[in-house]
Amino acid sequence: MSSSKEPIGYLKWRSEAVTLFGKDEMDWAFRCPCCRHAATTRDYKAAGAPIGAVAFSCIGRWSGAKREAFCDDGSAGPCNYAGGGLICVNPIGVIDDSEKVQWRFAFASACDYCDEFGETGEHACNCLSAANADAYEPTELELEYLAGYPT
Repeated sequence: MSSSKEPIGYLKWRSEAVTLFGKDEMDWAFRCPCCRHAATTRDYKAAGAPIGAVAFSCIGRWSGAKREAFCDDGSAGPCNYAGGGLICVNPIGVIDDSEKVQWRFAFASACDYCDEFGETGEHACNCLSAANADAYEPTELELEYLAGYPT
């Protein structure tokens, strides 16, 4: 998914996630636009972050930031960037059911995540699995629930 300031619909965003990482949302990985650190939903949960923080603020806010946001001192992330702060650099706008744009991190491509941690490293990446070859097809229940979301 390209990083742009043109918002996209929730279903398109979700479809991209499933294509990259599979249907298990815990495996979805996002890259902080400030420090470039990649983290999965599972990583956020393990760090004790609230669900609303996933892909919105850097995981470093909960896991012990190794560096300050916007400080390019050469140190590795994660950082203490907050998407709701004075300066929001979250590149992906996702349109919710009330047609409000929620600015989120871009996906860390599965390969980016594997490059960072190693294919058999400390994450549950399934980027090489056949499951990710299938495009996302919402279930009837999801379609009913998401009927109000822009596509």
